[in-house]
Amino acid sequence: MASEEMKLRKREEYEMQLFGFHSRAAYDGIKNIIKEEVRSVCQNLSKSIESKYKLGSEELSVLRTEAKDLVQTYENRAESHMESLNNIVRQFIAIPDNVLLDEDKGQAVQVSEDEFEELKTKMDNLQKRAEGVTMFNAALRQELELQKRFKACEDAINNASREIKDNTVVPNLDDQITEFIQQSEKLRMQLPIPESQCERHKYNPPLENLKDFDLVYRETLINTANE
Repeated sequence: MASEEMKLRKREEYEMQLFGFHSRAAYDGIKNIIKEEVRSVCQNLSKSIESKYKLGSEELSVLRTEAKDLVQTYENRAESHMESLNNIVRQFIAIPDNVLLDEDKGQAVQVSEDEFEELKTKMDNLQKRAEGVTMFNAALRQELELQKRFKACEDAINNASREIKDNTVVPNLDDQITEFIQQSEKLRMQLPIPESQCERHKYNPPLENLKDFDLVYRETLINTANE
């Protein structure tokens, strides 16, 4: 009984949202109109009898009492038809189950508790996968950034190496080597040729010979520089 009453209240609330009124209010309004019409007819009938027949006070009191009883009789007899009227009003105003308000369309699909848990598990898994993808993308962006920096450093090093190589090229290197060989040959020709010596003097010459050699070497260098 309580569940039926709850369903009725929910249906009336839904009707109120859609129409601005619900079936119970419409039924009560129609019922009141019928009662007012019955009372009006009975009162007009009583007044018509009063005006047509000159009634005394006692008869007039009886007439008015009978008029009230007539109204009550009509209402009692009409009560059996009021349930049918109520059903007609409900059927006319009731909202079909397949009709949803815009704000309730999100509840169009109803799921059981097990289905809800299954959907929740899937959502958790999707969220974890999304977090993993986000972390992977962040790591990938970091790796790409490192590669860009490495490439920039590599290009800078290559440019610096190329610049150093271009700036350290010795001009006329072959000519300078040839001149060095010629000067060395001149120097060798101008040095005194030592007489044959014993093995000890060959590898351990006397100091006097070294002094003479040093003097000749210096003179040769000076002459070469003057040339």
